[in-house]
Amino acid sequence: MKKKLSLVLLFGLLLTGCGNASLTTYQQQVDESQYSDSLTTFEKLAEQDQVTAVEYYLDTTSNIAMERYLEGQNISEVETLIAEIASAIPGTTASDQQLFIDDKLVKIELIESLTELLAAAETQENSTKFSEALEAYNTLVTTAEDSKTLLGENTKVQEIIEQATEGIKRLEEKLATQTPPVEIVSISFPRDILNSQTLNVQFKNTTDKVIKEILFDAVVYDGNGYPVKVQFGYDNYYAAKFDRTLQPSEVSADSHAWSLYAEGNEITQAKVFVREVSFYEGETWANPLARSQTVTASEMKY
Repeated sequence: MKKKLSLVLLFGLLLTGCGNASLTTYQQQVDESQYSDSLTTFEKLAEQDQVTAVEYYLDTTSNIAMERYLEGQNISEVETLIAEIASAIPGTTASDQQLFIDDKLVKIELIESLTELLAAAETQENSTKFSEALEAYNTLVTTAEDSKTLLGENTKVQEIIEQATEGIKRLEEKLATQTPPVEIVSISFPRDILNSQTLNVQFKNTTDKVIKEILFDAVVYDGNGYPVKVQFGYDNYYAAKFDRTLQPSEVSADSHAWSLYAEGNEITQAKVFVREVSFYEGETWANPLARSQTVTASEMKY
């Protein structure tokens, strides 16, 4: 009971409480962001045997109160405040107070960490590092959702999730229309010495840099436009690597082919999705949407 009482007292102290001690008054104080001298309000509620009700209410409002209080406050100021509040809680030991402080600071620092991750993702997006930003936004959404285990339903966390989700949507729209640094000149299906169809894709380097490697996916189709499985029927698409140097404006040879091991119908057409292009200068262009586009294409008629 002492631990639960301490929790109630903390957030009671963060919220102003004067006059009539009622849950309605208490809620109004939270909504109006009044954050001082609330011990009197809590004590009156406790005298009226409303402690259980207050605890239930605080479960849903304490995070809101903390978020509002944190606006404009840095972590050291908040730490000092919480320490002062903890020392004012009657009937608790120094050890209890420290546990109490640590619990609150962990939650505050987690919210601050999520806020920093959002800012970092936004910086990457503004710097046109779209692939990195998309990964950062996705990681942030996962981390923020996991944080609910500790923080519960938290308005600040939900706001961060919504902003990150909007960022993902923006980037997916941009990435869906971006032009890769290589042009697909031709796609053909020459036969090897065993009379099996292979895949040949000719790429043209459309940049002024020397290409070191190209990663791409290919979905192949029969004469009726239906997807054909590859790798002896195990895979819905072929993941390939072109690892030959391509000078600026150079077109790759038509003699380089990949064995599809496609069984069944004759292959007549294909869709190629460029996932990544690496340059000798160390730069890498990537389209993180390419794989999902490949999967979608492999499930649909050409």
